[in-house]
Amino acid sequence: MTFKKTLSLILVLYLLSIASIVFSQNDSNKRTFGLSATLQGIQYGMNLPIWLGERATLGPSFQLIYAEEFGTDIGLGLVSKIYIKHEKISPYAGFKIGFISNMPNKTIYNQQKTITDLYGGIAVGGEYFFDRQFSINVEFQGNVTKSNADSYRFGNPGGVIINTATMVAANIYF
Repeated sequence: MTFKKTLSLILVLYLLSIASIVFSQNDSNKRTFGLSATLQGIQYGMNLPIWLGERATLGPSFQLIYAEEFGTDIGLGLVSKIYIKHEKISPYAGFKIGFISNMPNKTIYNQQKTITDLYGGIAVGGEYFFDRQFSINVEFQGNVTKSNADSYRFGNPGGVIINTATMVAANIYF
C-alpha cells in the first residue's frame, strides 16, 4: 500500500470514529469554534478548531516559517482532537494530516521550484481549561513525513521520515 493510500485510510477511519462520538452527544454545547496559537520548536502555527460536540474538534491548521536565505515554508493541514473526558484537565488523542510547501528566495541546492512534502501524525496530550473559553495544552506527537525527491527540508530527499515532537498551544474558544 502506498504512503498516500495509507494516510487516506487512516484519515477515513479516524473521521468515522469522530462522527460516532459526535452523534452520541447532546446539543447543549455552546462553543462552536476556536483559535489556537501553537509553538513546536521554532515553528509557529495557528489552528482553527471547530467543535463537533462536547468531546471532539476538527479544523484547519496553518503554519508559516520564513528564513531569509532559504525562503518561506507554508504548511496547511487538518487537525483533530478527541477528548477522553472533558473536565478542567482534559486528556485527548488526535490526528493530523497535511503538506508543507517551500517557496525559495534564492537558488538553494539547485532548487528553483516550489517543493511540497506530505505529513501525517498522531498525538496524545492534555488540555487545561481555565474556563469554557480559554485553555492551554501540551501534546506529544508521532509523525510520518514523505519528502519530495528534491526536498532537503527533513534531510532525506524522497524518503519517509518518522519522528516524535512536542507542541504547546494557547486556545480561545467562541
